[in-house]
Amino acid sequence: MNLDEGIMSSKATWTHKKWLAKFQDDINKAVRLIDAGHPCISNQSPYREGYMDAGHYYARSTHPALRFHLLNIWGQSKYDNQYMEGNRQGFSKGLSLVGGDSLLEEIEGLPQVFKTAKWSIPELSCARDVVRSFIIDYQKKNYYLANQDRIDLKRELTKLTGLYN
Repeated sequence: MNLDEGIMSSKATWTHKKWLAKFQDDINKAVRLIDAGHPCISNQSPYREGYMDAGHYYARSTHPALRFHLLNIWGQSKYDNQYMEGNRQGFSKGLSLVGGDSLLEEIEGLPQVFKTAKWSIPELSCARDVVRSFIIDYQKKNYYLANQDRIDLKRELTKLTGLYN
């Protein structure tokens, strides 16, 4: 058995819960790449490699259907994400700074558009392949994005996952 076969056979034993967790890891990595160099969305502290989480505007626990939607996820200081419950007030202000009130309104409307989600393992696998391919390509480029370019890229990548059509 070669390495690829070993990886594929181990994936065959993954539970739905494990697929969700692995895909979340990849989505979070993509967000950190897209938002690299930008300050924390919720407290505007300067970007520091290794000190940024991928923070969700709508928590995964209360809005699981939005857990992979990239407009719901932004580079956020570990402190605000882990100890300040996401600093929702600062997060809202930061979204307005990044994309204006129209971006904030769009994001605040997401729960009405995507109320529930029941993704199958094949859907998660395909979406994960898209995001992993993006990560590999983007890491080669390694450049700073202007705010509108970040927003556009998050919209595009979210659409390409096929989970939010």
